[in-house]
Amino acid sequence: MTAELMKKVKNAILDNRLVGNASFSDEEYENLLEYIRGFSLTYVSGQNSRLYGDYVIHFVALVEIAKRWKKIDDDESDESGFWAFVFKTIGIDEYNPKLYKEYADLIIELGWTNNILIANTAKKYWATLMMHAFAPISSIYAFLDLSYNIYRKDLDFNYTEDDKGVCELATIRFCEILQSSVGNDKTVSIGSNTYNVKIGLRTLAMNDATQNEFVALLDKTLETINKLFHEQSFKPKSYFESLICDWWQSKLAEIVIDRKTGRSSMLAVSKQSITAKFIRDDDEVNLVIPPIRLNICAASTVLLTVYAGDNYEMRVSEQLFTKIGELTITTKQKEIDLNTLFQGNEVVKIRVEITENGIIIFDKKIDKEFILFDGENEVLSQINKTNNYFVYARDIDALKTPADISTHASNLYNIYPKDSETLSGVVQRVFFVDKTGMESNKDAVCLIGELFDCEWRLGDIGCAVFSEQVSLLLTDEIAVNGLVLTVDTKRILLSNITSRQEDGYLFFDITDYISKSEPSEVSVYSHLKGKPLMCKNIVVFPTLSIALSKAAFYENGEKKLTISVNGESRVFSWDNTQTEVVYPLNDGDLIIKVPYTRWRVDDKSWCNEPFNKKLWYKKHFHNGSLLEIDSAVDMGNATLLSVIDGQLTNGQSEIVERNKVNGKFEIGKYIFSHEHKQKIMFLLKSNKGARPVELFIVATEEYFEYSPIGIYENRVMFLGDNDFIGADGRKFTIEFRCVGKEPITVESNSLVGGMISDIDEGIYWVRVLSKDGGLFTKQEKVFWQGEFVFGDKDKLKLSDIVLNISPICGIGVISDFWKTSKAGYRISKLARAKSDADTYIGKIYYIDKAKCKKNVGGVSSCKVEIISPSALRILVADNSGGYTQKLTFDASSKCIREPNAPTLFSITNYNFLEVKDV
Repeated sequence: MTAELMKKVKNAILDNRLVGNASFSDEEYENLLEYIRGFSLTYVSGQNSRLYGDYVIHFVALVEIAKRWKKIDDDESDESGFWAFVFKTIGIDEYNPKLYKEYADLIIELGWTNNILIANTAKKYWATLMMHAFAPISSIYAFLDLSYNIYRKDLDFNYTEDDKGVCELATIRFCEILQSSVGNDKTVSIGSNTYNVKIGLRTLAMNDATQNEFVALLDKTLETINKLFHEQSFKPKSYFESLICDWWQSKLAEIVIDRKTGRSSMLAVSKQSITAKFIRDDDEVNLVIPPIRLNICAASTVLLTVYAGDNYEMRVSEQLFTKIGELTITTKQKEIDLNTLFQGNEVVKIRVEITENGIIIFDKKIDKEFILFDGENEVLSQINKTNNYFVYARDIDALKTPADISTHASNLYNIYPKDSETLSGVVQRVFFVDKTGMESNKDAVCLIGELFDCEWRLGDIGCAVFSEQVSLLLTDEIAVNGLVLTVDTKRILLSNITSRQEDGYLFFDITDYISKSEPSEVSVYSHLKGKPLMCKNIVVFPTLSIALSKAAFYENGEKKLTISVNGESRVFSWDNTQTEVVYPLNDGDLIIKVPYTRWRVDDKSWCNEPFNKKLWYKKHFHNGSLLEIDSAVDMGNATLLSVIDGQLTNGQSEIVERNKVNGKFEIGKYIFSHEHKQKIMFLLKSNKGARPVELFIVATEEYFEYSPIGIYENRVMFLGDNDFIGADGRKFTIEFRCVGKEPITVESNSLVGGMISDIDEGIYWVRVLSKDGGLFTKQEKVFWQGEFVFGDKDKLKLSDIVLNISPICGIGVISDFWKTSKAGYRISKLARAKSDADTYIGKIYYIDKAKCKKNVGGVSSCKVEIISPSALRILVADNSGGYTQKLTFDASSKCIREPNAPTLFSITNYNFLEVKDV
């Protein structure tokens, strides 16, 4: 045996209370078998009077053999079956009592000398090996099933450090159930489940000397299950963890269902750790009493009483129902909507009392002017970073709030505080600070309470503006000793000013040291560092109030700013070109920067309104283009939506992804993945629930947005340069076709000022084409087509025009042609077909010798295809309402014959006549 394997075997006992937790490869296992086989066979053959060799190696080898005893249908009492498996594995065909006694003796000796765990049961040697080997597999899988049901039913799919007490409770309850088991039944019934837990694990739990190991094993199991259930990164490092992972694979189908249906609730607490919390659930704010773990066997009645209002009137008194888990009893989580708890306009004043069997186990009063939430959870810190928050307040008008605030639900508000803004009442006050700079610079000192985007200027002096409290904030890594605050000429040691420490920061209120309504220079100097840490000009206007009609402005719409000083107010308005509002105040100017929501692509100019023209994608974007959003409101969770050609995808707009590094929207990648679209509209939706606002429209298909043909001063014009969305410099061919006239074709590059000459009055079908394609092969592509009327349409309409077909044969097979009557045919009531400029619908007839109109053998409707000025084709209506090339008249009637060949015949002698009353 190698020295490396020998060391690993020794460590298996030194490092593990359960020796089988060490893992050995197949090759190492064969080496262990070779070792134990050699000494065992020598002893059995009588060559040695006792079993020689290292007992540690023998024991580890026996544990490894026990791991591979996978006969899951073995009866628990079948000890002889296990030993037969051991002897057969080492090369002995039958049970050998002498060798068994040697194995038993080495187990006892190791228990004395190496302090390995020994089973305290009648079948102690077998049980000891089963215990150390986590064997057989059926037993450990049953234990894992039990652990998962505890995780599901007792822990609600969550396990934390605070839940370790559950392992002790569960072990006590498990042992009670084992002790009540009758006979040698190998299954244990718990609740509605039975578990095939065999002698090894039973002994581990029931033995006082090993019970702590069972608790530790359950803790490790629940901790690992929690990681696997929540899909955290996990790689097994021991044999037992590998068993858990193998078992987990067999449970995946069940796990998938539990992940979908598992209820997320607060973690259960002990009676000594009860808390009353406030949780925001979308539009509601709830007082929440978490689940409480109770004594296992005690019959408990738990009563919750809640008092609310100024006089603490009783509003709720009810029993907390319990939930019986697999091995524990827990009260159910209780949630009470605050809006139903209070009547009238009251502050949040609550007393919560919980009793168990008449004994008070929790009693607490809560008195708040407001409750601040970051997402769902209440914020208890007084100094917080700038972010998106929710505020529950019974009287929001009694509070000083950040400028960017909106109503979310009844008594619930959404705020987006900026650096130095506050949320405060008479007693409560919360400060918001952009901590980014302070975290990177440990010497940073800042003033908080400043009005955002506001400055007061007196001549060349610019001052930050405060309206109430002026506070000083610095990291607690700065030594306060040696720091001097200077206000103009007055010097104060910071160590002489009362401070408050919170979350790594020191907070000083210096309001009383600042003069009112006049500029002051405030600085902080460090004598220890020999340098100033901050210097700033400020002014405090105690009665100043600034209120914007919106937190951020975009495009056209109401823009109002209300400035109030000493009870007098003035309202300002402006347009999108202005960036600031100026208000004369105390011989200076109060300058308020207008907060806009702006966007730009690839560091181009900022836009604070929608772009008013469709953008051709290859001109304004590239595949890596990024869209950047700048706004006075938080846009961290804003979404960029798209609507393509006016259609929603599966009833919804699509979302453009953000770049994972810089957070900008990957607009170029999105646009270039959606080619051949005439209109991709992009809209920005903030996380405040307001309606999306339009940014711009992009086209990835070239087209004319409007008709490129117009009339100016009674001249026809080509307006393509103004109405074409696509690549610059395209050359177009414009075709005009009119019934009875030669087609007209002009080139756009030959026009002067867009004027098209020599166009007579008429109703034209117009096509605008351009060469499109590769470098060597270009095809004509139609970019626009439609009807164009030049002149008075009522005078030009086709209702008074007939198509006259002279009595002459058509072009076709000589023996089979369309033969006209002597008088020929006429087609009246001509109307252009919608699908084609050269196709018309009409009524066919002929004129007899008496100059009367005659129906052509029952055929009336026909379709005319004009091939050229000297050729056309006629299709006539069939019984199904479609059109066919066949006519139904015979030669004797001197009407058009029905051709037998499939060739389309062309009439070559026709003209258009103006005929009244046709």
